[in-house]
This record gives sequence, C-alpha cells and structure tokens, in this order.
Amino acid sequence: VFVDIDPKTRNLDLHQVQSAINNKTKAIMPVYLAGLPLDIDALYTIAENHQLRVIEDAAQALGSSWNGLRIGAKGRHDLVSFSFQANKNLTTIEGGCLVFNTDRFGGDQVSLAEKLRLQGLVRHGPDGMEVDVLGGKDNLTDVNAVIGLHQLKQLERFQEQRIALARHYFDRFEQSGLSKIGLGLPIADFVNSNWHMFQVLLPLERLGQTRSQIMLALKERGIGTGVHYPAITGFALYRQRGYSPEATPVANQIGQSILTLPLFPTMTEADIDRVVKALQEVLA
Repeated sequence: VFVDIDPKTRNLDLHQVQSAINNKTKAIMPVYLAGLPLDIDALYTIAENHQLRVIEDAAQALGSSWNGLRIGAKGRHDLVSFSFQANKNLTTIEGGCLVFNTDRFGGDQVSLAEKLRLQGLVRHGPDGMEVDVLGGKDNLTDVNAVIGLHQLKQLERFQEQRIALARHYFDRFEQSGLSKIGLGLPIADFVNSNWHMFQVLLPLERLGQTRSQIMLALKERGIGTGVHYPAITGFALYRQRGYSPEATPVANQIGQSILTLPLFPTMTEADIDRVVKALQEVLA
C-alpha cells in the first residue's frame, strides 16, 4: 500500500499512514528523502499502537538525527538501512548496511540477515561448509570496507561542509529573488538533516518551460542537475499492477517539478554562486 507524501517535508505523510493501516499491514517503510528524517516519535507511536515493525529506508540519511540522536543509533528504532553507494555522504563505492535494534529483534532474525548476505553459509572452515537458507552474494568486500573506514573518519567534516553549503544556497536564493517567481525551496533544517541533496521545485506552468528544457539550459552552462524522484506509482511495474499516479497526487506533482542541484563537500561558495546565477539566467 502506497501512502502519499507531505508537501513540505516531501516525506511520508504520517496522517495518511494512520488511515492506510489494515489487518494485512505488517510494517511501515518510510524513506528519508535527501537526508531529512520523519518525526521518529510520531512514526513509532503509530507503529506501536498497531503492533507493526518499522523498516527505515535511511539510504540517504547517514548522519541525520532526531532529538539529538543519530538515525540508527540507540533509541526508538527497529531496522534501519543505509546506502554507501558512490553518491552518498559516506561511500564504499558500492554497498550498505542494516542496523538492527537487538532489544526489538531476536538473535535469530539478525543471524538470518547475516546468512542471507553471504550465500546462506552457517559454517565455512576446515570441517567443510554448511548452508541452511538460500542466500545471495551481498557481502561488503575488504576493499570496499577499507574505503568506507577512511570515509568514516571524515564524515563529520563532510557533514559540516554540506550544512554550510546548504546555508549558502538559502542566502543566495534570498538575495537572487528567485523565490518571488515561485521556486520552491526545501525545509531549512540544519539540526536533523545531513543535507544529502539540495532540491528545488520548479513552477513550470508559470515559467512556460519544461523541466527538460531547464536542465538542458543549465547543462549548457556547465551545471549538472538531476531528478530525485518521479512518483513510484507512475512506473510501468506498478501501473501494470493497478496503481496510478492519481493515488499519490502530491508525490506525483512534486515528482514532475523537483530538481536536484549540485551539493557535495568539495564545492565552494563560489560554485554555488555560479549555480544560482545560471538558474537566474535560465528562469528569467
């Protein structure tokens, strides 16, 4: 069951989550878009009231916080997944991890996850090997791990740089006057978000341009952009199964107008000035 998103946070709308729960519901699976977490307390209150698990897709939220605690750290969590893919705040080039709250999950469930990631092996040594479940080949390699350990030492510095750059984006947008034409900015959260991405909403009808035209014009000025993400209910895989973008109108509308701007730790304020100037030229 898909639930629509909140137009301000662009995350799961918790009010709609409550009404979407039925007797077949087993878990709630929120996604923390661009690194901005949900209200964790409200989320888990809903889950606990209905005796549901929460599987947090924190692929983009490593380093994000709620009430002073990092997502996935000790606190009110069931199962949290992080991605270490190449464009994440911490990368191992490819990979990720699952964080279990062992107070909420039994040892058997954690053990099962460990076996599933490496071919179902339960024993491997001089006495031979044993497999008791059908697993995959999903373990992190030593090389990937070495890269990740080096990145981990720099994570706090990376995050400070991202926050500073996000602040500069807001300052420059205020000075540029772009907000006056209806450009939608993200929530200015410098406490909880890790600022994995900086995304704006384009007032396409007012501009009289398509998003593709705007992206191409920015590319011609040396500015790379992205789209993260179209509404999942519009994908062919789900349309074939009876879903429709109309079922999630907010996600559909935002998915059609969202634009991801450059944001990475080695950017400078001058780089951001250039991005905003290019936007002014293209959207004028």
